[in-house]
Amino acid sequence: MTPTDPTPDPVPAQEAPAQGLSPLTWAAVLVVIAWGLWPFRVIVHHFAWKVDAIKWVTQGALDNPAWPRWVFRTNHFVGYRPVAAGSFVLNNAITGYHPEGYRIADFALHGLTAVAVAMLASRLFARRTAWVLLPVLLYLGHPAVEEALPYLARRSYLLATMFGLFGLVAWMDSLKSDAPISGKSWLASGMLALALFSNEAAYVLLPMLPLLAWHTRGSLVDAIRRSIIPWAPALPAIALRFAVLGWTGGYHKHYFAFTRAGKKTLREVYDFNFPDIVGAAYDYLWFPVSFKGDDTLTEWPVAVFLVTSFYFWALLVEPALSLRDRARRMPLLLAIWFFGYAALFGLSRTWFWRQGFAMVAPLALIVGYVAFDTWDRFRARPIELAARMVPQIALVVGLLWHSPMFRGMTVGPIQGRFDGNAALYALEHEVKRIDGPAQIYTVLPLNKGSNRNAQQWLDKLYKKRQLYFTTLANGLPQKGLARLDGEALVLGSQAAIPPGVQRAKNIENHRVILRSLHMPSRPVYVAFPDDRGQWTLHPVDSPAPAEGSRRRTPGPG
Repeated sequence: MTPTDPTPDPVPAQEAPAQGLSPLTWAAVLVVIAWGLWPFRVIVHHFAWKVDAIKWVTQGALDNPAWPRWVFRTNHFVGYRPVAAGSFVLNNAITGYHPEGYRIADFALHGLTAVAVAMLASRLFARRTAWVLLPVLLYLGHPAVEEALPYLARRSYLLATMFGLFGLVAWMDSLKSDAPISGKSWLASGMLALALFSNEAAYVLLPMLPLLAWHTRGSLVDAIRRSIIPWAPALPAIALRFAVLGWTGGYHKHYFAFTRAGKKTLREVYDFNFPDIVGAAYDYLWFPVSFKGDDTLTEWPVAVFLVTSFYFWALLVEPALSLRDRARRMPLLLAIWFFGYAALFGLSRTWFWRQGFAMVAPLALIVGYVAFDTWDRFRARPIELAARMVPQIALVVGLLWHSPMFRGMTVGPIQGRFDGNAALYALEHEVKRIDGPAQIYTVLPLNKGSNRNAQQWLDKLYKKRQLYFTTLANGLPQKGLARLDGEALVLGSQAAIPPGVQRAKNIENHRVILRSLHMPSRPVYVAFPDDRGQWTLHPVDSPAPAEGSRRRTPGPG
């Protein structure tokens, strides 16, 4: 090299080419994933409840002849998300309407995303290191996970995050090649396309492609040139979105979710309040009021000041002062990625807590990278290392303190759904005893809206067995909803009888004469839970048991 040659940008030791993670590290990652999923085992049998979840499932079912139109040519609530819609079609084709199939699919997506976090962290850290466990732990353990994973209708966030992270992994691998176009760059393009068609939050990933290329290879022009291939799906995605929706998408009304005195509040907004939305997104992800409604670090102003000051320096000031040093640039790139989501939500003028789930992965990588970098740079200076680690440890403890991994899944705010699902799961086991077509009249321990949704699930689940369900009454709590009295079913005062049923069955004084439910075409049963949630499945055509006797269930045949 002659003296006039430009000096190449040296790659620091910690920026050396990354190696794969060791088998022991991968085993630890899998253990953390199992730990992160374990608290949610309680919902594996849960039916979908909300109207939007029911629509995702029923519209994306193979027995719906219009499912191709739903997937490819219909708006999906406030966006165009054909990959998310198609995932429900695939789910239905494999597992039918059984709720376990849908739940396990979401758990698998969440676990695979954690794998992608580990893979991306190993490339960002550029070291064969067990430090990747920290971002995996933070991704699985952040309280915002409870805003997405328990809800079938929010699968699009899981899909966009998973495909987006795997796309970035493939992109980082493609940057090792001197060729601007490679198989890995095409793989990155395909993964990012799937992310864009899963949820519109994935658009934030597009600016990251040239930034990561510039960081890795040192030339901004080369970075932009390389990004053309993975950028390619963005234009058709935007065009299709506009063609299907007829507009850019999103909500006609704009909403703003915030917390006040530890209480979660949602209100409609009329004025454009970009700073408020960005601030709410930042607060919720860094110092969250958890799904349980409990404050974390916000109870300690000194801790908030320490954490905020440290990360302001580590993510913004220090990288800006040393842009030519590759080792110092990465935190700034991760900060741009993280705050890009907040900017997107601000421009859309809508912020829900569930949107914060998309920001968990970059936050986990930020905390993991800064912790690894701090240890790597200052481990020879114990006093400075300890001073820098204090705010980082405070943040990690604050985030994980109310994590479902440590505190279990939150049940309180959705206790009614848990009770209803337990009742329906018990009913399913009783119904399995029926052999052949039958009509089943039920008294369901659910409110009006949940009862309507449960009715749809039961109809879909047992249609092939020719089991037909009609709700005689529903109500909460389930105690005293119904009892047998000779030849009549007596409904409790808490039971709500749908007007159409009351007229059709001539129900008076909350009494149903069992003989009036008889059908000559098929056997008829009445099913209702007792105060302990145990179901009575009573054949209408046989004499009613005396009150207080053991429940009777039909045997095969």
